[in-house]
Amino acid sequence: MKRTLCLLAIFLVAAGYGVSAADVTVSATVDQTRVQVDEEITLTVQIVGARGNLQAPRLPAFEGFDSFYTGRTSQFTFVNGKSNSTVEFNYVLVPKVAGEFTLSPIDVWVEGKNVRTEPIAIEVTAPQLQARNVATAPLPRGGLSASSIFAAGRSSPASGAG
Repeated sequence: MKRTLCLLAIFLVAAGYGVSAADVTVSATVDQTRVQVDEEITLTVQIVGARGNLQAPRLPAFEGFDSFYTGRTSQFTFVNGKSNSTVEFNYVLVPKVAGEFTLSPIDVWVEGKNVRTEPIAIEVTAPQLQARNVATAPLPRGGLSASSIFAAGRSSPASGAG
């Protein structure tokens, strides 16, 4: 009887550490929602509460964007008998055209179940032209005339030719 109670206690404790896909949260965030064409956006897909080795989510084809996988970070904590894990998958998105876009939800497979993120709205503007700071020479007294412009543009012949 004592052995049965001991096994039952071990089973109940072990079952308490199990995580179901319902306990897992998945989210997607970007570092900015208003950017210019060719300006990088960091996309982070965060999975909290999952166990085991997770594969990087395959991003859907985001129309108007190039996407690049840049790596993952993992964190595991164990506090007061409770464990928690967080895994983040990081991507860089580069918009190629101006417009208003909605990034499709991202499907993440956790413990055999599909969990989906929320869509994300992004506004992409055309690149702004930056004004060039051009130094100007002071105008001669009396203003400019066609002859003064022509004379200023002439070069004198090299001396010592012969």
